[in-house]
Amino acid sequence: MTVVDGNPDLSLTVRAAQDGAYELVRGRERLFFFSTQKHSYAVGKTRLYRMDGSLDAVRDFLSTVYASRAERLYVSAQDAPRFAATTLPALEDALGTTAPPELDAMKPVACALSFYLDRDADSVTVDVVAAYGDKTYRVLERRAREAHDLTRDLAAETAARQLVSMYFMQVTQAGGPAGTVGLPAADRLVGAGIPAGVGIPAGAGAMPRTAAPSEPVWVIPAKDSAAVARLVFGGVAKMREMGAVYTTPAFDRLVSGARPRVHLGVSAGEKTGLIKLTVETDDLRPRRGGQPRRRAGAHLQTARVGRRGDALVQGLPARQHAERRREGRVL
Repeated sequence: MTVVDGNPDLSLTVRAAQDGAYELVRGRERLFFFSTQKHSYAVGKTRLYRMDGSLDAVRDFLSTVYASRAERLYVSAQDAPRFAATTLPALEDALGTTAPPELDAMKPVACALSFYLDRDADSVTVDVVAAYGDKTYRVLERRAREAHDLTRDLAAETAARQLVSMYFMQVTQAGGPAGTVGLPAADRLVGAGIPAGVGIPAGAGAMPRTAAPSEPVWVIPAKDSAAVARLVFGGVAKMREMGAVYTTPAFDRLVSGARPRVHLGVSAGEKTGLIKLTVETDDLRPRRGGQPRRRAGAHLQTARVGRRGDALVQGLPARQHAERRREGRVL
């Protein structure tokens, strides 16, 4: 027997058969396969092939299916989707296998992950969508995980859920009307780091804005500033490594580098002659119910005079301090 360094002719063609089955047509030479710690071998009638590593991905298929003594090999209609999703891609890469178009249509499509981030007065929310061509699945929904579809990349979807769980907590909505946490509408989305309207996937606006009461929601409470900071300064970058990130303007305000616009108003009291200072910013929007946020005013309250001629004076000589108190002047 002659020892040959290289691979034998391992042609394999998939043909349509009756009743939705498919036949696997092998090359003429019948081979037996075995492996050692260093090499894989194919044994023919007169030759022993010391194969290279290009066939390692299909080694198990060769030793069990290809080497079968059966005259003909078939894949049933019931097993065809699993064969197309798990085995056929590797055979095409390693052996150059060809298959009918209807079987190719069963092969998995590359998974494209999209992360959607939003914020309101109470929390920061996230939703994750896995797209396979025209099919989309909301990864964080229970029923999405329960749907058994061999064309889905479960490893990629699981990695996305694990990433979300590192930064968000899972809560279940209370019974009653459907919740309001879901994918933001397309007209509110801005691709992170992308100009408005660029890179937003088609159909994003058609995704439902509500989630069933029994569905879990992934949130970060707005009052948990440390958790929000971990997401903004670490989690968003990791999401970009895994897929596309889309954010609403409300979320963008967490990371915006723009300077706030502050409006100052100054007026003098008619009776006291004291100066009244008011401060407003565009970023401090009213709370729900119309009550304004007054944090900026609260911070400046200690610097305001208007109470019996008190003044904020620091580092002034004692004489000047007394004079200003008598005059009721305000710095």
